[in-house]
Amino acid sequence: MSYPAPSVSSLPETAFPSASLLRQQNQNVNQSERSASLALGTGVLLGSIFGHGFGRLIAFGAAAGLIYRGMTGHCPLYEKLQVDTMTPEEKLTGSTADFTGV
Repeated sequence: MSYPAPSVSSLPETAFPSASLLRQQNQNVNQSERSASLALGTGVLLGSIFGHGFGRLIAFGAAAGLIYRGMTGHCPLYEKLQVDTMTPEEKLTGSTADFTGV
């Protein structure tokens, strides 16, 4: 017996809050740090692809974290330490670049 897959339209609106709203509420990294994180994460990722041994796995994990931080503007470590480097203008206007494409 097969069951039909639920459609997105049948789910409550709160199940999928606006992605841009979530990003803006959770951002705690300013634009220059985001750009640096993306650049460094990309470099580390390339190094991990061509690396050898267990260090390659560690480098891949670090690259993933840096790329996440750069794409979303959210740093879980900053959140734990209650650090926020966004400027008042970025917070007010939400003017940080949206790298996620959503």
